[in-house]
Amino acid sequence: MQLLRIKVIRGELEAATGLRIGGSKEGMEIGGVDNPVIRNPLTREPYVPGSSIKGKMRSLIEWHLGGEYLVDDKRHPHQCSRIDCRVCRVFGAAAFEKPGQGVRGPTRLIVRDAYLTDASREALNEMNLERGTLYTEIKQEVFIPRLGGDANPRTMERVPAGARFDFEIVYKVYDTGDGGKADERYFDEVVLKALSLLQLDALGGSTSRGYGQVKLHYQVDTVTP
Repeated sequence: MQLLRIKVIRGELEAATGLRIGGSKEGMEIGGVDNPVIRNPLTREPYVPGSSIKGKMRSLIEWHLGGEYLVDDKRHPHQCSRIDCRVCRVFGAAAFEKPGQGVRGPTRLIVRDAYLTDASREALNEMNLERGTLYTEIKQEVFIPRLGGDANPRTMERVPAGARFDFEIVYKVYDTGDGGKADERYFDEVVLKALSLLQLDALGGSTSRGYGQVKLHYQVDTVTP
């Protein structure tokens, strides 16, 4: 097995609607937000974890491929012992999968955390001064039980529409005896397809209520080690 080349997807992830990827409620003040977003603990800026992007990409491509790639029990993701499985080859095998699959090689895909662009950081800083918020907006919602009961107000923190994040995805092409043809094909059929599906679906929480629609602006470069 030999590493032939590396494909690098670089660009910006734009929140077309309010984006909410949940963070910890620890240390919240009285009267604070019920559902905070995840933040960089050093800068307090919201960011998009690479694990959230990668997990959504994998879920969408498994639904797209259907059949053996779908698992009804969400606690047990797709797993198999086939060396030619496109999902496991690209995204990695489950931690509890049986060993002995060296021919498949290492996980091809790396999805890095996405941080605010300089322009979005500046714009959100101006919004901070006007609204007294920290890079985000607070959305008031009311939950009303269908079978009756009292209304339950709640506050949702989210990154406002229009904010952009720098993102980077790395994909490694290996020669497993075929000159890298399979990995090249899976880049188009799995990685690029998953990114297309992501823009048709949504990212983060509360997506059925309109949150999390994203637009991706990117280009692909190829690097030879």
